[in-house]
Amino acid sequence: MSLVDALLLEPYRDPREVYIALRSDGLKGSGTIDDPFDGGSLDDAGRLLTGLTNTDTEATATTNGNHGYLNGEVVTISGVGGTGAPQWNGTFVISSASGNTFNYTMSAVPAGAASLSGSSFAAKRIYRFDDVMRSLGDGCLIHIGAGVFETRGFDPGRVVSLNWMMRPGHAIKGSGMGVTTLRLMHAVPRSNAQMTYAIANYAFAQPYIGNVDDAQVTDLTIDCNMRSQSGDYVAKAAVSVSGSHVRIRRVRAIDYGTHVNGAECFVLFTAQFDLRKQYFTERKDARIEQCILEQPSLNGLYTNTCMILASGEDNSPSSPTFGIMAYHRGCAIRQNYVNNEYVDNPVAISSILYESGAWVVRTKSAHGRQNNDWVVISGAVDGTGSADTEGYSIHFNGSFKVSGISGGDPSAFQITPAGSPATTLTPAGDMWVGRFHSHRISVQKVELVSSSPPIAKLTSYVPHNKRPGQ
Repeated sequence: MSLVDALLLEPYRDPREVYIALRSDGLKGSGTIDDPFDGGSLDDAGRLLTGLTNTDTEATATTNGNHGYLNGEVVTISGVGGTGAPQWNGTFVISSASGNTFNYTMSAVPAGAASLSGSSFAAKRIYRFDDVMRSLGDGCLIHIGAGVFETRGFDPGRVVSLNWMMRPGHAIKGSGMGVTTLRLMHAVPRSNAQMTYAIANYAFAQPYIGNVDDAQVTDLTIDCNMRSQSGDYVAKAAVSVSGSHVRIRRVRAIDYGTHVNGAECFVLFTAQFDLRKQYFTERKDARIEQCILEQPSLNGLYTNTCMILASGEDNSPSSPTFGIMAYHRGCAIRQNYVNNEYVDNPVAISSILYESGAWVVRTKSAHGRQNNDWVVISGAVDGTGSADTEGYSIHFNGSFKVSGISGGDPSAFQITPAGSPATTLTPAGDMWVGRFHSHRISVQKVELVSSSPPIAKLTSYVPHNKRPGQ
């Protein structure tokens, strides 16, 4: 076939319709349905580490040349030896990058000094999904294939050029809530009230693009991934698209929340109209429909507002419209499902019985726990009147350390109940491991049990369902 024939026979493709998939061949792709863009993540070739020191949990890395890294980028440290290796190695957010040095924060103080060799490297993490999204102009239809796609999303704590943002006319379409997952990775820790979103043109107090009309996000799951940053000052949510004729439809959001006091987590956010200059255009016909919100962060610190059609008033005293409220028009939230019950690898319990000198919990399927794990049990009723204010057993609900697992029955483990329950009790009810309510818990008393170091003991009226480290 001649080149002319090949060009003439090639079907027309709208360049604004693109496809993204997880490719295994390492190629970036061209964005067609037959040659989709690669949306996977990978590390670059990396830089050899020539120095690695720490001050508490803050590590300072030196490379064998100018690394070119930016603050807020992600780096994978590997090949570091020594007793502190579990802390030195891993994937971290870069801070204080300059020349051939940069800093990162470890999860704990390392047990010993870093031991470097010819295989000790720092490799920048490349998020190809984000690279594709940054390259797209207005009015694009974006098809996302099956699998888990990692993204840094929209993070006000990073250099603006590292973010990708929804544009006017963008339509992001997954392959289904149970098929396509967008997972939010490595939000930059900070103590102020700014949100990190998986998909956004707007983050609270950071309106980089004030109005995105005719935008859609449909048919996918967004994993906000708070569990990966349990000790960080972060607040992570799913979608924030501010504009008119917006559709957030058939989106499932999980593991959302905030670890920052005062940072309200707006999980699904749209509309946003008030009379300040950057929001002046009236917002209308924005809808959140047929969405599912569940499995909030187990360690949330502040309020989650699950769905919002935002509006507000001008709070600038010098403005001629100061104090005047503005409302969106013709917007709706409908046919959605919200379940803010905490879920941690839930397994239904078939029985809790005293057997051969120990209390044994038997689950209806393999529980997946190990010795010394902490679990939360809920829903147990023992029928003796020994109940909390909600009517559940004070002995068998709450947090317990797992024991007695020896490679035998994968559906059984031992616990030590609270108090000293009679061994003849047979707790019943809708009992679960790893499924419990997210209600606020009333505090009965707080006692100082040690002044050096300062340690306080908190007693709640009902089981608090907390475990060490939370």
